[in-house]
Amino acid sequence: MRRTRAFVVGLLAAATAVVLPAVPANAAPYCDRPNPPPICNEDPGDPPPPPPPPSDKSPVGALESYQYLGGAQLRVSGWASDANGGPVRVRIRAYNYDYGLFYADQYHAGRGGWVGFSTTVPIPGTYGTHEFCAYVENYRDWTTPVAADRLLGCHTYKVEPPAPTDLTLSASTHYTQSTVRMSWLDNSWNEQRYQVSVNWIRTVYKASGPPERIPERRDFSVAANPGSGRVYFDATGLPANTFFNVIVNTVQDGRFSPAATGSVKSPE
Repeated sequence: MRRTRAFVVGLLAAATAVVLPAVPANAAPYCDRPNPPPICNEDPGDPPPPPPPPSDKSPVGALESYQYLGGAQLRVSGWASDANGGPVRVRIRAYNYDYGLFYADQYHAGRGGWVGFSTTVPIPGTYGTHEFCAYVENYRDWTTPVAADRLLGCHTYKVEPPAPTDLTLSASTHYTQSTVRMSWLDNSWNEQRYQVSVNWIRTVYKASGPPERIPERRDFSVAANPGSGRVYFDATGLPANTFFNVIVNTVQDGRFSPAATGSVKSPE
C-alpha cells in the first residue's frame, strides 16, 4: 500500500512538471500584447538633426515721405533692400490694384548705397479720402520656406476740388446798401457750385457804455461755370461803409476746396 501511494505521488509530480514548464529569468516579454508595449520597441537611435534655419530673408525698408501732387499723381520716397540680393521692387497698391511698380535702385545717402527710390506714380484722383499701401517684394534665394514681402505702411491722402484763384473785389454803395462785385478764376472742370461767404462786423452803439461789435455773415451759392475760365458774381444787399472779408470755395460732391480770400471796404 505504501508503494502504491508513493507511485501515485510521483506521477502527480511528473504531471505538474509537464503542465508548468520552467521559464528562464531573462526570457523576453510577450511583444504582441499590447501592440507592442514600449519595452519591445526597437532602439530608435539618435534623433534626426533639426532642419537648417531658413536662408531666404524678408526685405527691409522705409517709406520716408509721400505727397499727393494733384492730377492723380502721388510722389513717394524711401529705401528698400534685401539680404538675398537686389535691387528689390516696390509696389504702391490701392483698392486691391497695383498703381505703381518700380525698383529701389537710386542712391540713398542715409543708407550709403543704391537702395533708394523717389518717384511719381499714378493713383486714384477722385474727390475724397483714399488709402494706399507700400510693399517691398521679397528677393528670393530659391530655397524654402519662401520669406514674405514687407509692408512699409499704409497712409491716406485727400483729393480736394481745385481752389479758385485770382480773386478780385470791388465795392459800390447805392443809398444805404452796398454791392461787392467779385470775380475769380475757375480751375475746376466739373464743380457742382461755388460757395461765397461775406463776413463783417456790425457795430451797435448804446446810450451808455462801449459799442457792441456783432459778427455778421451772408452766404451765397453761385452756379457752376461750364468748363473753366473767370466767374463773375455780385453780392448785394450789404451795409454801406463796412469792411468785408470774402471767402470763395469750389464745391464738388459735398467737399469744399481750399479757399480764395480777399477784403474790400464799401463806401458810405
